[in-house]
Amino acid sequence: MSQIRLTHNAVATFHRRLRPADSMSGAYRALRHACEAARYTEDAPSWLGRARADNDGYLLLDGETAALPLRHGRAVACLVNPNLVERAPAHTL
Repeated sequence: MSQIRLTHNAVATFHRRLRPADSMSGAYRALRHACEAARYTEDAPSWLGRARADNDGYLLLDGETAALPLRHGRAVACLVNPNLVERAPAHTL
C-alpha cells in the first residue's frame, strides 16, 4: 500500500480512545506503526454502522480494533470498534 497521510482527526481520535497515556506525537508514531501492519479492504468492517460512499477503502488495525477510512490517500478518521476496544490492550497497537 502506498504512503497514507494521517489527518489530525485520525491521530486525535486514536490518541484519545486507544493511546491516552501517550503524548500526541507518541500516538502519531504508534498509529503510523500500526498502519504498517494494517490490512487494507475496500469494504467497511461489519461492526461499522454506516459507511460513507466517498471512502476509497479502510485500513483495519490489529484485530479490527479500529478502522481508518481512506479518502484520496488520507486516513480521515479513526473509527474504534465498540465490540473490541474494552478488551484490547493499548500496548499492542
